Amino acid sequence: MHSAAGMNILLRRLRCAAWATLAAGTATAQDSKRGPCDASAAVALGQGHVVVADDEADVLRIDKRGTAIPVGAVDLVDDLHNRKPSDQNVEADIEGAAAIGQRVDWISSPARKGQDGDVEAHRRRLFATDIFTEARAPSVRAAAGVLYEPLLDDRLADPRFVLLAEAARHGPEPEGGLNIEGLAGTQDGSLLIGFRNPLPQGRSPAPSRCSAT
Repeated sequence: MHSAAGMNILLRRLRCAAWATLAAGTATAQDSKRGPCDASAAVALGQGHVVVADDEADVLRIDKRGTAIPVGAVDLVDDLHNRKPSDQNVEADIEGAAAIGQRVDWISSPARKGQDGDVEAHRRRLFATDIFTEARAPSVRAAAGVLYEPLLDDRLADPRFVLLAEAARHGPEPEGGLNIEGLAGTQDGSLLIGFRNPLPQGRSPAPSRCSAT
């Protein structure tokens, strides 16, 4: 799926919901996008632009309706403290986004790496970017001082989420494992965290609510 044709098909499918929220115009079936092939979350910025996360990199892309390639990029590697001394990067595995006002909150996957792999702290984060429109095109920038790292630990310490404590012992894919895949904002300014796993009785657990950053 890493061929140019495969990337275009995947991005077109993943981003159709985001395009539908843009203020004017409609993307057509012939529209195509080139760029990262693992788009995992997107938020409309206005003026025909959308910011897109890739779960394989800590770089956000700014796309514009009617333009095949990204028109901007926001490198968050250093803001997330994900650069190793060797200058190689570790990935946060960004999986969801939600806009509340002029702030976009992003959540990374807390899942263990692999079936029952190691816990990786850099994948257990909630962080924010602020939307700004002073430039020629809207974009985002890292919100100063906003990096919430004990997200999962705080959930596991709450007796209401005992199911998640057991799930956190396992990888994301096996039945009963732990995997976060979504984030949504509410009218009162809270965030709802969406789980793909575990699925008690075949249904997703009630969303976990937390305060927006």
